Amino acid sequence: MNSAQISGLSRNSSAPISLDSSDAEQEVSRAGVERSRKTILGGWIISMIGIVFFCLVMSNSNQQPDLYSILATLVVISIGVGVWFVGCVRFMHEAANSTATETINW
Repeated sequence: MNSAQISGLSRNSSAPISLDSSDAEQEVSRAGVERSRKTILGGWIISMIGIVFFCLVMSNSNQQPDLYSILATLVVISIGVGVWFVGCVRFMHEAANSTATETINW
């Protein structure tokens, strides 16, 4: 068996099944797309947490919010947007270089 084939056993028989290297490439491509989708979602969640904290800091009616609290929440929002952007770029890169013949399910 050459290195381009992966050997395994099917569930219903003891005959080995082989997958082409293109099947392995499709799995790697799908895994990359899934990772980038999770990165996009993680960036969105981080940004939403930052927005909630920003609203809480700004709605504090007892005193005027200090500059450090405002900057900290803006940094969290910026980190979330950055993570989201990286996920979007990775998703577009993986989708463009994908060898998968199936469409990407949202």
